[in-house]
Amino acid sequence: FRRDERRMTDAVGRAWAGGLALVVAAGGIAGYTSSGSVKSLTAGLGSGFLLVVAAAINFIPLALFVSLILCVVFGIRLAKTGKMIPSGIMLLICGVSVVAFGLVVVAKKPIEKNAHTD
Repeated sequence: FRRDERRMTDAVGRAWAGGLALVVAAGGIAGYTSSGSVKSLTAGLGSGFLLVVAAAINFIPLALFVSLILCVVFGIRLAKTGKMIPSGIMLLICGVSVVAFGLVVVAKKPIEKNAHTD
């Protein structure tokens, strides 16, 4: 039973990382096409690439780290601009991602056997 739970947790984490990679990369491309922002393009594609790598090798702590960094970046942008689109929406998406990836990481921790036996 535990092995099936772990496989499901892995699948959810990988799917979420892949979906977030698409959203972040698309946002970078949209930022570039709308305003010519090379920073947005580089950050979006770079973050998307790291999230794809995390999904491909099933290393969700990397996805968690990238999501945390994106939360900080979009939080700062939202504080500066006060615009919910795109900064507020991305902050919300990345914040939910941090929670999701955190739950996956916690769920994947091995269960410690009780050293104390009666």
